[in-house]
Amino acid sequence: MNEYNDMSNINCCICGSKVSLWNKLSSGVNVYFLMLCKSCRFAFAYPRPEASSLYDLYSKSSQGVSCLIKYDDVIDEEKRNPNSVIDAERMISKIIDMLSKNNISSRKFLEVGSGYGFFSKKAMEKGFDVTAIELAETERAITKKMTGLDPVAVSFEDFSGSSKLFSSILMSQVLEHALDVDKWIGKASSLLVPGGVLAIALPNFDSIVRIFLGTRDPYICPPIHLNYFTKESLSRLLAKHGFGNIYCNFVYRISKDAINRRLSPLIGPFIPIKSVLRLAYNFGVGMFINMYAVKI
Repeated sequence: MNEYNDMSNINCCICGSKVSLWNKLSSGVNVYFLMLCKSCRFAFAYPRPEASSLYDLYSKSSQGVSCLIKYDDVIDEEKRNPNSVIDAERMISKIIDMLSKNNISSRKFLEVGSGYGFFSKKAMEKGFDVTAIELAETERAITKKMTGLDPVAVSFEDFSGSSKLFSSILMSQVLEHALDVDKWIGKASSLLVPGGVLAIALPNFDSIVRIFLGTRDPYICPPIHLNYFTKESLSRLLAKHGFGNIYCNFVYRISKDAINRRLSPLIGPFIPIKSVLRLAYNFGVGMFINMYAVKI
């Protein structure tokens, strides 16, 4: 690992400003420096891993952990904690609404990182012609069983798109993993028709959970998560690549046990934590950012 004094000339990939050290975090034998741009508030882990090691990590599973997850287990967990189905309905419905307002009749849909296939399934139910890409073998198998699709086993960097343009691209809980976020959003723009919609969901670096927990926030976890976005930094990245009509909202998805385990010791047993989390969205500090943007 490089020492901190080797990083004095690093600039923010979004706005070009100098970055400074926010914190550092150990992961196994490695130490990652967490750099923060004070101008746009984009944060990221440094040094960046090699692309080959990152792809190998995700070929095991979407979270970099080798495991044999069964389709029935995924369905049972979703029934107990219905997060993905709710998120998919909300995001696909918003995409449809934005396409309609832009008079876009095409329904070619790309999901980058399909995971278990909940979003692709909902898009198909809404009439989209879906293409999905997913590096992880287990997730591809579950997506196929859920949707009938065969996700392409390729990274977004290497995805060709077969020369077809999409009316919508969805990146749910995936951009935080990307090695080069600037390249990803530029590529998304090149794959969209004018007036097409890019929808992104990811953890909020300005969330109330991260504010309380700092590096103990479960989403600050290099090398699994390399990038930490705020509403401002993500908006600026999208605008940089020609996206406009940006719409943003905040959601929270966390189990009751996780809330109590992580936050109760910090804010006390008498404060209703879920009420605090709901109130947080009025101030832009919700746990997750959902952002939608139109290719101008």
